[in-house]
Amino acid sequence: MKLPVHNLKCTCLLSLSFWFLCLQSHGNSLNPQLHHIFNSLKEVEDSTVQASMLRGTLAGLSGKRDLAAPASWKSLRIKLARSKDPEVSKLADQLSQIFGDLSVSQDALKLVLNGDANLDGRKEALSGLVAMRFQELPKNLSLLLDSPLKVDAIRAYSFF
Repeated sequence: MKLPVHNLKCTCLLSLSFWFLCLQSHGNSLNPQLHHIFNSLKEVEDSTVQASMLRGTLAGLSGKRDLAAPASWKSLRIKLARSKDPEVSKLADQLSQIFGDLSVSQDALKLVLNGDANLDGRKEALSGLVAMRFQELPKNLSLLLDSPLKVDAIRAYSFF
């Protein structure tokens, strides 16, 4: 079975981002590594490669909260927000949450509470808010007990 070069490139970048961060995942000393990853990501125009690198970065930062964003994040965030690929924008939002961006967390909370929004999107947003222990979430969980997110809301209570 032959892998297309593009898929192999995405897989390698994803793995590289993940392992690069795992090797240095102590405390808040990740800024130099993140800076290198983000500078590389600034040069990438292919949204598939961007998404792969962002997924690898998120996997490497799994369990981390309120990290200080490297200086290179702000300009990269602006670029990624303009992406035509919704997955790239969503992954950039998830990274922003890890970096303590309250505006992204507020938007995620609004999505969770919006009963007309896509259920999978709401579940994903709730999961992100729980992972970062968003302080505004517990007082809003009771609003979800009469919704399709009831079980998810009950689970979320256990994290606070």
